[in-house]
Amino acid sequence: MQDFTYAAKTYGRIIIGEQALPPTTKTIKPTELGGIAGGEKYIIEGILFKFAIDNHNIFKGNELSTYKNAGQDLLGLNI
Repeated sequence: MQDFTYAAKTYGRIIIGEQALPPTTKTIKPTELGGIAGGEKYIIEGILFKFAIDNHNIFKGNELSTYKNAGQDLLGLNI
């Protein structure tokens, strides 16, 4: 559990810190998993990261809608 937590925090910081960079210059490149509403997706060491950002203007610049969509993704994970 400690290894997972360390990896998730470390890679999460990198993804967030490089958010403004073009995809070609990012340390961890976004992955194409299909769908665009969930934002950018990254897979590293078997961990899926979804960065809630509206790159395709689906939510017309409404950040609250982007975050609500991400929240619904999280609710769908609760088992």
